[in-house]
Amino acid sequence: MMPRVAGPTVRRLRLGKELQRLREAAGVSRHAAATAIGCSLARIGHIESGRNAPSKSDLVVLLQHLYGSDAATLQALEVLREEASKRGWWSTYGLPEWLAAYVGLETDASVLRCLDLDL
Repeated sequence: MMPRVAGPTVRRLRLGKELQRLREAAGVSRHAAATAIGCSLARIGHIESGRNAPSKSDLVVLLQHLYGSDAATLQALEVLREEASKRGWWSTYGLPEWLAAYVGLETDASVLRCLDLDL
């Protein structure tokens, strides 16, 4: 049996949480991070929440210049960023953004623990 590979939705979430953890560990505010890459506070929030993936240049600036991360961390997160930037199979169906997130998570799910249906 082949190992299960996470899709772009879960990878964006993992990347965002890791960037948030590194930012907080470095004692950097969201405002300082936004200023460093020339974006809004909302964009930093979207990156850290997994809604959007950062660009490669933004990742380099944040990790190496602002958070003080090493090259190994940058390389690992760059691989994760590339995978998180890919489009899922559902992207060609024109789903609303809120539904596409659920479909992406459902695609990556491996176990269903509880199912309650409400009408």
